[in-house]
Amino acid sequence: MTKKSLLFLINLFMFFAFTNASSQPGEFRLRIISENDFELYVNDLFSYRGKNLDTILSAGKYKLEAVLLNSNPKLSVHKQLIELSSDTLIELNSYFPFSLKSRPDNAKVFIDSLFFGYSPIHMNLLFRPKILSLQLDNDEKIFNLEKASSYNFEIDFENYSEKKKSSFGYKYIALTSTIINGILSAYYKQKADKFYYKSDRTQADYELVKKYDNYSAVFTIGMEISFGIFVYLLFKE
Repeated sequence: MTKKSLLFLINLFMFFAFTNASSQPGEFRLRIISENDFELYVNDLFSYRGKNLDTILSAGKYKLEAVLLNSNPKLSVHKQLIELSSDTLIELNSYFPFSLKSRPDNAKVFIDSLFFGYSPIHMNLLFRPKILSLQLDNDEKIFNLEKASSYNFEIDFENYSEKKKSSFGYKYIALTSTIINGILSAYYKQKADKFYYKSDRTQADYELVKKYDNYSAVFTIGMEISFGIFVYLLFKE
């Protein structure tokens, strides 16, 4: 059986399970109604397509995602984590335009703790959001939206460019230090070899060999440390 066929049968089974259920102890009714057709995903699995879902689910936590299938050029979506402990009705007939631009782009966007994608984002929400969270590298901004009258945002990550410049400066210093230490290590190693391979070596030559070998070892350690710092800063971005 192919993967597509298996997924089709799973979705078909879930569809009948959703639309032909009767309430039992510890189970509750979930209704989702809309003026337009929608696709419903429960815990990231496709579960229903239509306008009026009326089903029974066991008590528990569920991640719901409903996407309207209309001609609106903007994506219209409802995402929600619900604790099903009583009969629940969700209506998908209210639109809340949501637009977000961050500087720089590609910040992770979370609404009510659920991931919605990367900035910039333009869509219609089918629910009133409460908490907006943006994450960019190690920076995070959190906004309470419960009293917001609109959902159009332009958000700057303060000092982000300065942090990038600073990081670039540290990487440049570490790389330069690696190169300089490497050159000095090689230089003193050559000087040590020069005296070591003399045909008429004296005790003084041996002392110089030890001296320059020690210098070379110190600069080799410095080179390794600087290179380690450079690699760390490179992968930290």
